[in-house]
Amino acid sequence: MVVEKATRTYRMSRRADAMEDTRRRITEAIVELHGSIGPARTTIAGIAETAGVQRHTVYRYFPTEEDQLAACSAHFWSGIRARISKAGGRSASRPSASRTR
Repeated sequence: MVVEKATRTYRMSRRADAMEDTRRRITEAIVELHGSIGPARTTIAGIAETAGVQRHTVYRYFPTEEDQLAACSAHFWSGIRARISKAGGRSASRPSASRTR
């Protein structure tokens, strides 16, 4: 007699959402601190306090300064893309191809 076990599919959706929220909060804290006090004076402790996480959590998501800067850049460009999308696919500073000079 062969007994088959029913398998249960494991989904990490809640955990993945929580991880993405933590990453977003840390990224926003980095951007805020870089804007207010500058990258040179931004500390891991300051990022952690602003994001409401512990220092080791910041290191887990962004182990190096390069990782932090890359996150800031990605955050900046996602904001630019969102504004362009909201404006109908065109940048206000870039003339439309259909306009004549």
